[in-house]
Amino acid sequence: KMSTNKVRELNAILSAHGGMARFGNDNGYLIGPAAVLFPALEQFAAKVREKCLLHLQVAKTEVFTWTGVLPAEAPANMKRAGVQIGDDWHPGYLCYGIPVGTREYCQHMLRDKVEEVRAEVERVKQVLGEEDSQAIWCILKCSLAQKLDWHLSLSYPSDMLVPAKEMDTILWDLLQHCSRLHIPKEDEGLGVECVPHLPGMFSLQGRSFQQWL
Repeated sequence: KMSTNKVRELNAILSAHGGMARFGNDNGYLIGPAAVLFPALEQFAAKVREKCLLHLQVAKTEVFTWTGVLPAEAPANMKRAGVQIGDDWHPGYLCYGIPVGTREYCQHMLRDKVEEVRAEVERVKQVLGEEDSQAIWCILKCSLAQKLDWHLSLSYPSDMLVPAKEMDTILWDLLQHCSRLHIPKEDEGLGVECVPHLPGMFSLQGRSFQQWL
């Protein structure tokens, strides 16, 4: 209860300057002018340390700015939020796993997520081989197929398009692996879509299950 009160106090300070404080689990997100935010954060950290024995992990705290430049008010041991891609720095951060920032940052992080799934698929193949197709199917259906759902629901479609297509390819490959069959796709001229006949439901009529789902 005490920590909740401190969060509300911090939110009130930042709200007065057009910002906010939002916390969930052990993560906090602060928005506001640097001249107000960093002193307020320092005061908040001191209060929760004294009253609740909770310690702000400054080394894990990231500072996001659209320019990618740390404000002068930021503590020296805080790092800027973003990712280095080649010779360029792209600002961004993860908010409960969802990338927020420049388009380049978001697309990079979504591709990273897909590559993480690809690595998991390869481990499944290595461990289970072709001897336990039922186990592979269960992993695919109950786990791997949902790995990108959170991102699909909260990321911009334009950012998700390429990673989602690649995710489809990875999952399709594993489906073929566990069924030991080549399952044709539409672009091979052999794919099949399920188009239900729904009299009177004009918004769905003539559209495949995949389309309206």
